[in-house]
Amino acid sequence: MTFTQFSLGALVLFPLLTASATVVCPHRVRRIVGPLTALGIAVFTVPVVAAVSGGHTVELALSDFRAPLGIMLRADGLSAWFLCLATIVGSIVTLYAALLPKATGTQLVSTRPLTDEALPPTRWQGAHPAFWPLWLACWAGLNAVFVSGDLFNTYVGLELVGLTAVALVALGGRDAWPAALRYLFIAVLGSLLFLVAVGLLLSATGTLDIEQASRIIAEQPRTHPAVVLALALVSLGLALKLALVPLHRWLIPAHAGPPARCPRCCPRS
Repeated sequence: MTFTQFSLGALVLFPLLTASATVVCPHRVRRIVGPLTALGIAVFTVPVVAAVSGGHTVELALSDFRAPLGIMLRADGLSAWFLCLATIVGSIVTLYAALLPKATGTQLVSTRPLTDEALPPTRWQGAHPAFWPLWLACWAGLNAVFVSGDLFNTYVGLELVGLTAVALVALGGRDAWPAALRYLFIAVLGSLLFLVAVGLLLSATGTLDIEQASRIIAEQPRTHPAVVLALALVSLGLALKLALVPLHRWLIPAHAGPPARCPRCCPRS
């Protein structure tokens, strides 16, 4: 395994591991882990982009199992552009959230210890501790979508992005919860359509690997009706997730309710 291949896998696994680690870390430590994760992702992005710029397609078979049994990660020209964009925007969001923790959401806290007689008074307080694990997991899901070499893991990445984005919207407090619920319904519906399309392609081609499926589709015209239907379902599902006109009415309240940093860091799942 070369360092470039290692970097390709680390772009997904590294932010996922740091997201898991921040769950048990104090809030101040999370504000340090976040920028360090952004720095690590930037370091891992450089060799992948450099290899792709040289005309190579970077591939990594996790656990050394090749398709169709194994999980393949691939980075080509389009993947490299998306990785660069996500790294730049994600690093800016991460640094801003680390410097201004109050912009990461609000949480309901009690003003004095809980007693048996009555519930203590509560208030909304800034700097939500759940922001960092959710945001880093969302970044890991984005990178997984960009470099996934098979259809099912693309779906898994989309689900990870969608669920974490919904939770990030909900960090805006009570007023953001209806928008987050609407966001969840749209994300689940779009994911369901995408998953049905993946099942159709699997039944028609016998594989989930994108390159293998494209070759089978080109060689076997009998698969074309199922592929056309799958393409229509994928287009509709992603149009819902991306809030393309005229399927965009859910987006405005969903991005208006969350805390200051979340509308910029929450992709349209």
